[in-house]
Amino acid sequence: MNDVSHPLSPQDRIELLCWLTCGILGAFYLNETWPTPDFHVQAAHKWLDRHSRHADWLAISKLAVVAREIAERHAGFVSAEWARDAVEEILDTDDLNHQARLVVKIIHDCQLALADNPVTSFSFFGRRRNRNANRTIPGIIVGRRRRAS
Repeated sequence: MNDVSHPLSPQDRIELLCWLTCGILGAFYLNETWPTPDFHVQAAHKWLDRHSRHADWLAISKLAVVAREIAERHAGFVSAEWARDAVEEILDTDDLNHQARLVVKIIHDCQLALADNPVTSFSFFGRRRNRNANRTIPGIIVGRRRRAS
């Protein structure tokens, strides 16, 4: 048996991001609350082990943050019958059906999120830093404010 694991390729990052996003949506669907960070770590390691890949903790953390953002955008979908079916299929089969409507939408968002931004270039909140713009954290503004002229 071959126990060698390989680093993540760009396609692997998309697949893992999609897996994490769908897992977060599945947990939200089942529990009606967002999962904790340990859920993200366990889900990531499950995917990595199954695909004989490895990633450091920082890459997993950054992907988990982006996955949560994407999942929050799609949270309303879990009330749609077609999306619930896709989430239940993921929970039942422990794999992604790449033809499922929800998975197609999420993969598209994952591709967009990673298209120009390799995981290592993400800021903490999963986006490239724009030094000229204010960034918001709930209740806090970080960055430069323009002075009124």
